[in-house]
Amino acid sequence: MAADSAACQIRWWRGAFAARFRVHRSVVEVLVRFPSLVLLAATGGAFVAAPPLCAQSAAADPATASTASPASDSLRARSAASASDAPVVRLLTPERAAQLRARKWIYVTRLMGNGPPSRLGFRTLELSEASWHGTPAWLLVDSRQLATVTLAESLYVARNDLSPLYRVLHAPGSDVSATYGADSIRTAFDDSTGHTVVAMASAPAVLGNMYLLELLIGGAPLHVGWAGRADWAVASREQSSIVPVTMRVTGDETVLAPDGSFDCWLVEMAVGRSTERLWVRKSDGVVVRERLPVVGMAGAEIELL
Repeated sequence: MAADSAACQIRWWRGAFAARFRVHRSVVEVLVRFPSLVLLAATGGAFVAAPPLCAQSAAADPATASTASPASDSLRARSAASASDAPVVRLLTPERAAQLRARKWIYVTRLMGNGPPSRLGFRTLELSEASWHGTPAWLLVDSRQLATVTLAESLYVARNDLSPLYRVLHAPGSDVSATYGADSIRTAFDDSTGHTVVAMASAPAVLGNMYLLELLIGGAPLHVGWAGRADWAVASREQSSIVPVTMRVTGDETVLAPDGSFDCWLVEMAVGRSTERLWVRKSDGVVVRERLPVVGMAGAEIELL
């Protein structure tokens, strides 16, 4: 079905974070080889099939169902008063693009559950100036080191409006690359099953990957009830889809990090029926902490801090 195929590209690395966690070693082998099997539950089937290339108009997006993440009663009460009247802000705009600056972030990755946290590795997110076939661009590189396993994704976006230009994903045993044109998005898959190219119709202000949102939200005028949205173009060998991504500020909290204690906005980011939480530092918009559920491991979360 469509959700099963489209889920291949949705934060597939979530399950792979457990790849060096010995207790779940047998589960990890499945996560690395067949990510679509475990990510189907995270997205809950909330996909919109993209029209074929010959279609004259793009498909409309349905309302997105989301599962609320754990939050205190006080946070929910504070957000309820203002959320209903808050406009939904589009995050991919020239105004947002003008706010970006070259930066680099490093996070420690931990598996959180019922027992003590287990350190898994490091994550580096870096934004730098670049060009793509003569077009001024930003290059966003997300890399994750999990013991001997390295996962890396690079995305080029136009510097003037953040429209995606090219994306490449390297994972154990597979490579995925996507080229974004004026009327189509072509994605190539290379792994042990062979080489496949999939095309889908392009759309305005489409998101190349999820990591770009971590940078864009820092430049938004956040407050309790603030809401933002982006549309993510997702492709697998069998199906192309537009996935709505919504973000909402539900409250504020103080986060104790290795380099200090920071006042942060708590942001819930919903992708289908999966909800992540981001703690965005009030002073400069940096995502200090991120937590996301691990599909197939009840009560477990991956924390980036």
